[in-house]
Amino acid sequence: LELCPPYDAMWQAAIEARDRSRPQPLSPAEVQQLTQFNLACGNVSGAALVPALGEPGTLVVVAGQQPNLLASPLFIIVKAIATVTLARQISQITARRVVPVFWVASDDHDFSELAQCYVLGRTGSLRSLAVLLVRHGAFVEASPAYAWNLDPVAPSLSALLRTELPPGNARG
Repeated sequence: LELCPPYDAMWQAAIEARDRSRPQPLSPAEVQQLTQFNLACGNVSGAALVPALGEPGTLVVVAGQQPNLLASPLFIIVKAIATVTLARQISQITARRVVPVFWVASDDHDFSELAQCYVLGRTGSLRSLAVLLVRHGAFVEASPAYAWNLDPVAPSLSALLRTELPPGNARG
């Protein structure tokens, strides 16, 4: 499975354009702040990459994703893996330091948008899983996605899926 487009003249042109624009690397204070933030989040590996962002020749591959109830965890993981893969590929080809940066907009607080998750039920109708979140108090109105607590609603979500999905391996 190819996760990234092959390195070609387009990538080289983008790197050359970046170098011509002479972007400013992070300042020592910004490096320290970003390192501390990553450590506070438990992202030790990410914190170790931050000092490279203070070096002028470092390239960065940036990608991200808005969270979405049940629909995006695997998609987010695949995109993050592709970001790391592309950074490694460009680093190997260019012999330059390339840092993968992946963000998840977990501070988003638009519940009605983020909680859109429907299952095609046995009767052929769409069932909204967001209704269960509202009923079971998994979120506080206008709270960021990272603060949602899905633990109380997980049994109800699981039961709904077992009821609505057809028999077979996917159902489990």
